[in-house]
Amino acid sequence: ESLKEVAEKYGVPIEAIYALNNITPPSKVRIKSVKIPDAEYLAAWASVAAEETPITSSEQSDEGDIEITEGSIEERATAEVPEIDLGEFGSPIKITIVLPFNTAKNSDDLSGYIADFYSGILMGIDHLKEDGLFEEFEVETIDLSEYTSSWEMLSDGVLEGSELIIGPVSSRDLHPIASYCNTNKIPLVSPLDNNTSTLAQGNPYFFLFPPTADNALSRQVEKMAIRVDDSIQESITVLYEKGYDESYLVTETIKELQQRGLPYNTFSYNFMEGREITTSLGKSLSEESLNKVIIPSHSEAFISDALRNLHLIQSTESYQIEVYGMSKWKTMESLDIEHFHQLNLKLSVPYNTDFNDPKTDRFVNGYIAAFNTEPTPFAYQGYDIITFFVDVMKRYNKNFPIKIIGQKWKLLQSDVLFTSSEPESGAYNKGLKDIQYQQGWIIVEE
Repeated sequence: ESLKEVAEKYGVPIEAIYALNNITPPSKVRIKSVKIPDAEYLAAWASVAAEETPITSSEQSDEGDIEITEGSIEERATAEVPEIDLGEFGSPIKITIVLPFNTAKNSDDLSGYIADFYSGILMGIDHLKEDGLFEEFEVETIDLSEYTSSWEMLSDGVLEGSELIIGPVSSRDLHPIASYCNTNKIPLVSPLDNNTSTLAQGNPYFFLFPPTADNALSRQVEKMAIRVDDSIQESITVLYEKGYDESYLVTETIKELQQRGLPYNTFSYNFMEGREITTSLGKSLSEESLNKVIIPSHSEAFISDALRNLHLIQSTESYQIEVYGMSKWKTMESLDIEHFHQLNLKLSVPYNTDFNDPKTDRFVNGYIAAFNTEPTPFAYQGYDIITFFVDVMKRYNKNFPIKIIGQKWKLLQSDVLFTSSEPESGAYNKGLKDIQYQQGWIIVEE
């Protein structure tokens, strides 16, 4: 716990805790225990504190005609987000990266994905320097394995002066640092683990970077509602496995369609019924319309059979079919990718890399030249994180934690759309990439 959290828990001013325990903030020593002021001590402390002359709202600062108003910057930011100006960073702007490199132990213990992630960060910094965008910044890298815990690292004072902290990875290691950042108003990025989402509660300086796919289904139905050509009739069909009428994916899909007022048909079958199901499935589709078929399923066996049947109908009866799937399909190795392309499959996925993008080409070529290997998804993640946050820190200075909320940004591997579920809590990345498989083995981002 931080002293701020202790003060809030017991309902006493943190300054009174400082005074009673002879603490001079900021303390670089990890405090194992503190005394909590009782009512008698608080009364005596308050009488002494009252003798000090506070700055009122009518007084001016020493910097000219800037008026000091009542209430903290944070309170005013909540009410007046567009007008708030938290000022500019000093120089240099310190970014601290905390990762478990294990360099204090046997170097062979270095985790491959940590090495890849950090290599992506280094490549991002190299490109930022080439583009003249890194002059004001400095990066300090900390090997967490040099300490027995995050608490010991904090007591060492190595995070002081940081304007942004990236890492560590696990929830256990992040927890004390998240508390430190919340108290000291330092933005903290959880770079790789979605299981750290609980640390965002009550911490407006916490940013969970890995995109979450929980809104992918809603996004798919939203895309189905878009009419590209009003002259073409459209028909929506929900295709699912028999017996799964009450499953979450099926019920949520139907609910999303109903909320948007979209007419739809349903068709369910058991994939053990055999090839004769193709005839009845074909009759449920429209010969005159563009058939938008959504398959709310994670069963590889059923998905594979459904795609095979739809392709058979499309190729033999010349039906126009466009399939909408779930984000997990992209990682299912048993599915026939050829069916994806033939049925113009559309997905909303957390990660996708456009290899036709010149920025991707620059990253891949630079990475291979520097490290003599192809970049992994972890390397892309490191590159995306460092280039994104340097960009927004240059754009918005200290206002960036407020300004980036609700804006969508396109990066190499993932998109960024930070949203907050409740006031005074951290932000989650809800960014998704919309992709379509097209004939000719082409994948395009929509």
